[in-house]
Parts: sequence; structure tokens; C-alpha cells
Amino acid sequence: MTLVRWRIEEGTMQSFHDLAAFKTTYDVSLAVMKRVVPFIPDNECRLRDHLAEIVKDIPRMIASEAEGGYFKDGKNPNSLALNFIGEAMVLIKYCRDLHDRHINRELCNELIANYEKARKELRGQTETDGEEELHETLRN
Repeated sequence: MTLVRWRIEEGTMQSFHDLAAFKTTYDVSLAVMKRVVPFIPDNECRLRDHLAEIVKDIPRMIASEAEGGYFKDGKNPNSLALNFIGEAMVLIKYCRDLHDRHINRELCNELIANYEKARKELRGQTETDGEEELHETLRN
């Protein structure tokens, strides 16, 4: 697997905010924090806390990679972001399948699909059709 390595260079990109993967994962993280996490029952506090932490870490890792960073232990932020995306997808599936009385199944499916889109972007297999529509849908 080849990971895309972005660099902010004059003329190509102004900041990590210009990356589709950052935009997608940031919008998904906001949707999860607003529309999923508050509805996870109290008896599932570990699931709730872990999901909240993971979804906030993913855009942070993508931003770190775009700025040319590696973590102190030498790990590539994009590789970790891909791992966390997979983990977030599983946690959202748990929420969808175990707590569908409290959490919208269709929303969960949409969030999972958008994480898959971000995963492809990080691997360099991007399709940008409908990208603005995607971000507007997640913000609402």
C-alpha cells in the first residue's frame, strides 16, 4: 500500500485545510460528536469515550502529515490515520447495530461511507465529485 505524502508548497496548497481527506474527516468528526456520541447510552461510556477520542484524532493526524510531521516515535501520521479510520468505522457500526433505537442507522451508514471516501483519498484513489455537497450534508 502506498500512502500519499502531501507537502504544503507554494502554489500547490495553502494549508492542510485544502486537503479533501482533512475536510471529510473533520466534517465526519463534527457529525459524530454532535449526532452520535450524545446518544450512546450511559452504560456504554467506554464506547462513547473511545469513539469521541478517535474521531478527533483522525483530522489531527492528517494535518500533521500535511505539515511534514512525523510523530516522536517515527510513525507516519497517514498510516495511523488509516488505522484510526478503520477503528472509527467499526465503532460507528457498533453504535448503528447495537443502539439503533437511539442513533440514526442511515446517518451511521453515511458516516461510514464518508470515512471510506477519506480512506481512499489517503491512499491516493480520490474521486472529488460531489465533494462540496458531501461537506454541506455533514454540517447540517
